[in-house]
Amino acid sequence: MSTPIGTSLVERPWLAPLVWIVLHSSDYYLTLAGARLARLNKVVEYEGSYELNPVMRAPVDEQRPFSKRFVLSLIGVALILLFVVRVAPMVGFVSPTAFLIGMIIFTRVGVIALHLENLLFFRRACRESSPISGRVRYDRKTLYVLAAARYSGLAAIMTAAALFSSEPVPYPVDELGFADATAFLFPGNPFLMGGAFGWIVLAAIATSAAARRPVVPEYPAPARQTAG
Repeated sequence: MSTPIGTSLVERPWLAPLVWIVLHSSDYYLTLAGARLARLNKVVEYEGSYELNPVMRAPVDEQRPFSKRFVLSLIGVALILLFVVRVAPMVGFVSPTAFLIGMIIFTRVGVIALHLENLLFFRRACRESSPISGRVRYDRKTLYVLAAARYSGLAAIMTAAALFSSEPVPYPVDELGFADATAFLFPGNPFLMGGAFGWIVLAAIATSAAARRPVVPEYPAPARQTAG
């Protein structure tokens, strides 16, 4: 991706981890907001939890602002990105670095967009004078099927974009003479190909979950308010 942002993500080791921290934090707190509004709205009901990812289900259901799982994933992926962006291009692995960055960033951006769509809908559905009427209840399997369809659509868009934008990632030849020893492995733009691969993986996970008999989690009982 011959853009200043794309080049900077590969050339500056601190930038990709910083972008990850911003996007992953936004994803988590938008998920908390969506789960809260999902319980309040009178139009759509979900079987079990609002959160489809079983790893983050408990923190989201319990509305924890600082979950251990969230903090570990936030710091862990940031450190991995810092190491990869620092070391991999030095030995000619520029395109795989761009692929990894694209996989992480584009999937987070897409998920955030889906959260904003849900929040917009729930805010309208929660109004006392809401123009939305009726009631829909989604079973657990249907939620996974719909998620797989959405993720597959995003994967198709990202794949097409990657193949029609095949410019290599610009990166200067280092002191060892390496530039990008792996460019031949990527027929399209490696940033976009990483995003496409990320969505393919998420679609496969959702499809697998839909094929199995999904475990239906229960929302935690709301805490009682005590006078004091």
